[in-house]
Formats: sequence, structure tokens, C-alpha cells
Amino acid sequence: MFEQLVEALLEQAQRVSREQARLLTLVHQVINAAPDPRFGVDEVAFALSWTRQAAAAQEQLARQLIVDLPEVFAALAEGRIDVPKARTFADVLSVLKPEVARAVAAEVLPVAGEKTTAQLRDRLHRKALAADPSHARKRRERGITERRVILEPAIDGTATISAIGLPPHRAAAAFERITAIAKAHKLAGSPQSMDQLRTNALLDLLEGVDIGAIPTVRRGVVELTVGLETLAGLNDNAAALAGYGPVAADIARQCARSDYQWRFSVVRPETGELMFQGLTQARPPVQDPSARFPNTALARWVGTRDRTCRAKGCRMPARSCDIDHTVDFGHGGLTAHDNLALLCRRHHVMKHEGGWQLHQTSPGRFVWISPHSRIYHVGPEPP
Repeated sequence: MFEQLVEALLEQAQRVSREQARLLTLVHQVINAAPDPRFGVDEVAFALSWTRQAAAAQEQLARQLIVDLPEVFAALAEGRIDVPKARTFADVLSVLKPEVARAVAAEVLPVAGEKTTAQLRDRLHRKALAADPSHARKRRERGITERRVILEPAIDGTATISAIGLPPHRAAAAFERITAIAKAHKLAGSPQSMDQLRTNALLDLLEGVDIGAIPTVRRGVVELTVGLETLAGLNDNAAALAGYGPVAADIARQCARSDYQWRFSVVRPETGELMFQGLTQARPPVQDPSARFPNTALARWVGTRDRTCRAKGCRMPARSCDIDHTVDFGHGGLTAHDNLALLCRRHHVMKHEGGWQLHQTSPGRFVWISPHSRIYHVGPEPP
């Protein structure tokens, strides 16, 4: 019975996608057939009791898909992707030349149905950065030139401070620093949540308040995954900034020129499988597989390999995940890289208490089995 419900859910989702493609087609046709093109959007807004802004947004999406990205629209019309994923294609690729956008879309479409919108956005962003790096650089530089900080009142009586147009590597380092301060307070016994502690740290630092005798790094740590050929200037493939997402090759090279100790990782370019990791100045210690907890080097290896929680579609970053024994330590599982995985707290509990099974078929490749025997595969993301 449950299996039939899931199949019905999938069929209905595909049917909705096909109908939404039909709706976008009609919106586009009505607007283009209007007697006066100035008021085509108003025809749609009046007919459907939409605001003019809502009708204009639907027309923009319809035009982007039907005219600029016909292969993406075909995937929507066939039920292979849904509207949020189609909109992700349109949003990310709108900054590229039409022929470049279509080439990137064709490359990513085969896997789009298996990705969440966040995963899809990351992959498209990486491909877009590599496809037109000079354009991406100009847009980023313009955004940084227009950087600003905004203070806004909220309807609940609180306030919001927003910093817009930040260099991504500096923003990531700043966030890592307030996270390190928050973790130190948490370990010292604070009952507050990590979000509350991060907010405290941000305000204290901005106000010049002494954060107290909390041991933490003075600078945020930037964790970057980048190809060696990209660092050498042989290509312009995007790099991955932990906690942020894809960044342009020139940002990766800026980080590389900083005076830091380097930790390097060797991955297979096609699959993202981690092959080797080390320090430019030291060798990691050997882990005793019979020990209960992984040492620093092994924990770092697993974090670099998995990057996010290994549940399907989960984007919780390594710093906020548990390192779980795939085969439970109490049942003979070893503390080794091929028996460890990143799981966020929710999916960690789901594995142990929710009736789900998790198998690691090879290092970094996982199979989830639901309580009703549905099978889901999770593997490494290409760099």
C-alpha cells in the first residue's frame, strides 16, 4: 500500500509539471496575441486575478524557458523536472549568452531530476562560472563595488543587519570566525543555540565588546576545494568554498596566494571521489580502527570527502554534521574512512531510530533503504 502511495505521488508530481508547462505556454501565447502588446500582461492579470507583477514574472519565466532554454522547457513539459528546477535553470543561466546558456543546460539536464534545487543551483553556477569566467568576474566586481550594509526594522520589533556585495572568501572566513566563537561558548557550557551564539558574537565584535577568555582563532579559516589545473591557470573551473558554494577561479587563486598552511586533496575530476589528502608541512597520524572516535586527520578526511550530510538532498555542511559509523561501532564497525560518513543530527537520528538502513558500498558512496524498502543512492559531487 505504501509503495503504491509513493508511486502515485511521483506520477502526480509529473502530471503537475506537465500542466504547469501548459499554463506557461498559454500565458506566453495570450501575451503575444494581445491586440496591444503594451497590455498583454494585463490581459493575463485580469483573467487570472493575479497582480500585474505576478503575471509579468510568469511571462518572464515562460519566455526564458520557451525561447531561450527550449530543452529545459521540454524537460518540464515531459515531467522530468518541476517548475522550481526549471526556474533555477532560468535564474542562473540568464546572465550568459543564449548559446552558452543552452550548452550549459544541455550538460546539466540529464541529472537535474535527481538533484534538489540547491544542488542544481550549485552545479549550474559552477558550469556557468567556467563557461564565461570574464563575464562572471565583471559581475562580481560590480557587485563588490556596490557593497553596502543595511539596517532594517522587523515587524516583530527586532532589527536586521544585512551586508550585501561581500567578497565570498572574506564573507566565508568571517562566518567561520563567529562560528568558532559560538562553538567555544557552547563547549564552555552556554545553554543558548548556535544561531543565538553566532548572533551574540557578531554584535560583540561589531560593538568592540571583549568576547572574554574564549579560545578561538583570530582569523576565520577558509576551506577551499579547487583543482590543481585551476590553481595553475590552465583552466577556469569553479572552486568550492565550504559553507558558501561555487566561486570563480580567480577567487580561488586569490585564496591560494594568502600566507596560510595548505591542506591539499586529490580527487577524481569526473566523480569527485577523494583519493588522497595531506598537509604541505606535516603528515596526518595513523588512526587505530579499534578506537571509538576518529582522530583529527581521519575526521578531516571524511569531512573533505563528504562535504555535506550524506542523506539524499541534505545540504548541511560538514562543520554542523556528526561523523557516524555506517556499521555501528557497537556492532563491530571499524573507525575507518570506509565506515564513516557525515550525517546531520536529524538524519543521524533517522538512521538509528527511524527504521532506515544505510550502507556504504565503497568509500563515499552510500545506499539508503527506507522502512518500506525504497532504495536511494548518494554519491560524491564532482568538484
